[in-house]
Amino acid sequence: MESNKLKYTGYIRKSHEHVDRQALSIEAQRRELLEYASMNKLQVVQILEEAQSAYKLGRPIFDKMMQMVEEGLVNGILCWKIDRLARNAKDGGRVIQALDDGLLQEIRTPYELFRQEDNRMMLYIHFGMSNDYSRQISANVKRGNRQKYARGEFCGYAPLGYLNVKVGNSRNIAPDPVKAPLVIRLFEEYASGKYSVQETCRRASEGGLTSLFGNKMAKSGMYVLLRRPVYYGV
Repeated sequence: MESNKLKYTGYIRKSHEHVDRQALSIEAQRRELLEYASMNKLQVVQILEEAQSAYKLGRPIFDKMMQMVEEGLVNGILCWKIDRLARNAKDGGRVIQALDDGLLQEIRTPYELFRQEDNRMMLYIHFGMSNDYSRQISANVKRGNRQKYARGEFCGYAPLGYLNVKVGNSRNIAPDPVKAPLVIRLFEEYASGKYSVQETCRRASEGGLTSLFGNKMAKSGMYVLLRRPVYYGV
C-alpha cells in the first residue's frame, strides 16, 4: 500500500506530567510532525498527545492509539522518535504484533521508516535499547538518591509545609514559615479524632492551607499527606 494512501495517527509524548516540565517538547514535536506530514503528503487523521513516561504500563492515550489501529481506523503511526512509542517490552510488543498482523502498515519518524516487509527487525532493537536506557537511568537515579539520603538530604520537591533550600553544595528542605504551622495544626486536629478526612480538608481550606499547586486540599491528597513519614518520622 502506498504511503499516501495510508491513514496516520500522530503520537506525541513527553515524560513528565507537570505542566512546566518539557512543555516545549510537545510544541516542537507537533510542529515537526505537521511539517513532515505536509511535505510528504501524509493523511494524518488525529494527533494524540500524552504526558507520561513510557517506561511503565498504563498510558491511556497510547492505549487509545493502539485501539484505533486494532479497529482499522488508522494503519500508520507518525511520531518524532521510536522511543516516544514505548520503553517497555509489553507496549513495544503490542506495536510489533500490530505490524505482524498487518493492522499497522507503517511507522514513520522524520528520519526512519518501519514496515513489516523490510526493517521490522530494527524495531526490536530500538525498543530493547529504549527499555535498557530507561532501566539504567532508573538505577542511576536510585543510587544517587540513596547517597543523598545517607548524607541527610531530601530528594525531590519539598512536601507541603516545607521549602526547598540550598545548604552549602547540597539541597535540603526547611519548614515553610507560612504553611508549616497550618500543617502542624492539621495533624493535631486530625489526631484528636474529632474530624474525618473530609472535614479535615474543609478546615484546612478555611484555614488558608492549599496544595502544592495552590488548589484546595483534596481528600486523596489529604490521605497522602497524613501518611507521609516526612511529617511524623520513622
